[in-house]
Amino acid sequence: DIPEEMFTDISSSEDWEIRIPGSSRRICSAWGWGTIPMYEIAFQQLGYRIPFTDLETAVFGHLRVSPSQLHPNSLAFLRAFEVTAGYLEIMPTLKMFFHAFGLQRSCPKGETARGKAPKGVEA
Repeated sequence: DIPEEMFTDISSSEDWEIRIPGSSRRICSAWGWGTIPMYEIAFQQLGYRIPFTDLETAVFGHLRVSPSQLHPNSLAFLRAFEVTAGYLEIMPTLKMFFHAFGLQRSCPKGETARGKAPKGVEA
């Protein structure tokens, strides 16, 4: 069990909880199922809101990431996509989102990305 002083509970439901790690805990630490570790700045400065929308949740699940693992602008793109879809009176779907927006993975400085390389480029 994790001592209560190691995090701040900011929101929870029956099947998930959002926690802000304390100074003795890192966001990349092991967390229990249904726990979403987030930095406080995401809510204070970047405007993240809970609960996440169905599309946001679908994207997190598809990518197998926590919201805190995405670039801060990612949720802004998701939200803009949802607003545009609403204006056009179409249902924003995961397939449609990834048709419009590509995934760009990054790696630490000095390392090369693993996986498929574009045609004509050596991996």
